[in-house]
Parts: sequence; C-alpha cells; structure tokens
Amino acid sequence: MKFVVFKWRATKQADSYVSGSKVEATYTSLHVNTLYEMLLKTQNEQPELICVTDDSEGIHPDIVILPIPEKGRKIIDELGGRYVKLYMFSEEFSAYVKDKFMFIDLDTAICGDLTNLFSLSDKLVVLKGTKKNIYNTNLKFAIKALIKTKSLPLFFNKILNPLDRWRPFGSGLMVVTPNIKNEIWSGFEPVEALNCIKAERLVGTDQAYLYLKFRNMVYQVAESHGIWRFDDLKNFFASNHSFPNGIKAIIFAGAPENKPWSEKFILNYPWIEQFYMLKDEN
Repeated sequence: MKFVVFKWRATKQADSYVSGSKVEATYTSLHVNTLYEMLLKTQNEQPELICVTDDSEGIHPDIVILPIPEKGRKIIDELGGRYVKLYMFSEEFSAYVKDKFMFIDLDTAICGDLTNLFSLSDKLVVLKGTKKNIYNTNLKFAIKALIKTKSLPLFFNKILNPLDRWRPFGSGLMVVTPNIKNEIWSGFEPVEALNCIKAERLVGTDQAYLYLKFRNMVYQVAESHGIWRFDDLKNFFASNHSFPNGIKAIIFAGAPENKPWSEKFILNYPWIEQFYMLKDEN
C-alpha cells in the first residue's frame, strides 16, 4: 500500500480569510519518520511511504523522496503550504505514483490498519466535512474593519450581515486514484481559487477548492470507518470516559498549538500520548 505525505520549508505567510490562521505548523523529518513508524506498526501489508519535499535531510532512508515542483514552491511562498497537495492531481505526479494511494497530513495519528479505505471503489475518498452552515457573527472581522477604516457603518454592516460558512469535507486524509482530474493542478490559479472559495463562502483552502471541482463525486469517511477528528474524539471521551473501538486514525486540524506534540496540548489532554508520540531519534 502506498502512502503520501508532504513536507515543505515553511513560510510565515498564509491566507487568513479561508484558513483562520496566519501561522502554519512547522514540520521536520521527525514528523515524517514518526508517521512512517506508525504505519509500520499498524498496517497489515508492508507500507510504502512517499514524501514530497524540498528538504529531505534526516528522513528515513526507506522513505521514497519526490521533489516539490517549482509551481508548488511558488504557491507555498505566496500562500503558505495549504494548496501544494493539489500537485497529487497532476500528470507529473501520476507518472511517479501509478497506483491508488492514501494521502495523510503529518499531524495525523495512525492507530490501525487502513486497508478498508483502499478497497473503496470511489476515485476520491475524503474526510467528512464539519457542520454545514456554520453561523459566524463575524465580530472579529467587524472589529478589524472598525480599527482599519474607523467606519461605524461598516462595523455595523458586518455585525448585521453574518457570514454563513461551510466546510464541505476535509483533505487531511484522502485516498486518490491517479490521473483522476489533472486540471485541478495544471489549471490552478491562486487568485482565481481564492475568489471562488470566497464567493461560495466556504471554509478551507485546498479542501474547499477540491469541493469546487468534485462536488458530489466523492465518498466521505468518518467515525464509522475508524477515522476520527480530534474534537469529536475528545467529546466522545468526555461523555463516555472511554474511547470507541476501532480507531484507525485521528486527525488534528488547526493551529500549531493544537498538534499532538505541543507541550500545552499534551498537558491539557495527557491521554493523547496513547495514540501519538514523536519518534525518538536517539
């Protein structure tokens, strides 16, 4: 089974309208090697891990290295790394990886065998979305508008006209059939993509763009498949004082302080070390 991760030299710049954060988490070879070790321990078949990166130093020698293309690096420098995974939908990438593969974000805990997701016949398998029609009073943006423009009318307009925002699905874990839709990468233009995402009032970046391209042509996986978002697992544990059976992966979305290696995060949720611990290189 083939698995794909991306690791890039981080930039501090990121789009805040669709991501909600201007700071990206920084990933190193330690995170790549940790995920590889989790795959080796949990998969019934020998996993092959492919890392698309512009910095391969320290990565385990058994991990296949592919370079981030020039277009991808340019996108990272301009918008942060959130769109670069769209490279997986290119003819160039399909020439490297010819078989069905699973993409995994580096902040994912792998807890069980994922063979069942590879057996799905759909050409694109994604994470379920978060709540539809997320009601946002837009107070944060209204305050920013007031400070920037010193305009009370603009302030009240933003308060009285809240955004109705929607995250149709997630891209932290995807099963992809190569060559599914190449124009996602070859035709990608950042400004056009951002405008389309804003126009449909979506939350997200690459996942929102994938939604615009695929809409209802995907299969969504969730807790019933053993794939949990951390917030959902946290709520389950708080209600039941135990963990559900059959956890296969835990997705940690959000800001750097919400990652499973963050000291503050571990202090708040010490049980997370049952599922994720950074690999000790010594």
